[in-house]
Amino acid sequence: HLWQAGNLRQVHRLVERNCRLGLLIMLCSAALGVTAGKSLFNLWLGKGNFVGHSVLALFFIYETLEAHSYILSTSSRATNDEAFGISSVLAGVLKLALAAIFVRRFGLIGIALGTMLALLLTNHWYMVYRGLNRLQLPLRAYANGVAIPCIGWSMAALGVAWLTSSALAGAPDAVKLFGTAASIGIVFTLALVLLVLSPHERQRVRGKFAQLGARFMPS
Repeated sequence: HLWQAGNLRQVHRLVERNCRLGLLIMLCSAALGVTAGKSLFNLWLGKGNFVGHSVLALFFIYETLEAHSYILSTSSRATNDEAFGISSVLAGVLKLALAAIFVRRFGLIGIALGTMLALLLTNHWYMVYRGLNRLQLPLRAYANGVAIPCIGWSMAALGVAWLTSSALAGAPDAVKLFGTAASIGIVFTLALVLLVLSPHERQRVRGKFAQLGARFMPS
């Protein structure tokens, strides 16, 4: 509706908001996986089944890029721009071919590496390039308004997660996992308030917390 009305300013606001949210979710999840992934696998599948930090890192890289490109391509398709069929088919074929080649040489990590390279060569750049051009959103403005702030907050989340997991190194896996997740959750919440919520939404959130405080604080 915004596109048909020619309201590019609101189109850009909505797309940037969605991309910030998607990137923050994926990057903060990656921070948890990289720092406390072994504890997660120990609790989930039992000890001795951890796939390794290198496989997890590759997985989170291409899944983050996948989420990013999907948000932009979905926004572009909402303007009746169906231009991603060929690149998606090529990505699938290339992923199977590279995985078959790399798995023989590198094992499990070869599958993750083949998937990442296949998507980097197809959807992950083309969907972003085509989507930004279709939506008339300049790359520099997008980088300054979305990519750089999200990367900055993800670095903060990674730093806090590393400090927390190091402090809980000798603790049980459940304590380490949930403690690290809680520390990342604090950073994610701050980023959500500052990067995703509008001023009006922030005001509403503050009002809700003020109401809760008034309800539970003694008069």
